[in-house]
Amino acid sequence: MLRKLIVVAAVSLSLAGCKSFREGYRKGFIESWEKNFVKSCVGSNDAPEQRELCQCVAARAVSELTVEQLSDVSYTTKYIQDNIMPACQSE
Repeated sequence: MLRKLIVVAAVSLSLAGCKSFREGYRKGFIESWEKNFVKSCVGSNDAPEQRELCQCVAARAVSELTVEQLSDVSYTTKYIQDNIMPACQSE
């Protein structure tokens, strides 16, 4: 009985650690993606309007897309062109 409790406790702690790791990875990935996207989007045109547009696109992308979708460059590019860019340009 005690042995079963120890096993259950160990498995529970292990699963909690996995969830914590996944959430930490997700958060780090999104922060990195957003920062790198804005830097790439702005490029050499660091005008306030360009930076504002790039920040809008990045913020919407990380709120609307999953980590898996953000990792798929072709999907993300098409989604941004078709959905996010028009919305940010009209703001």
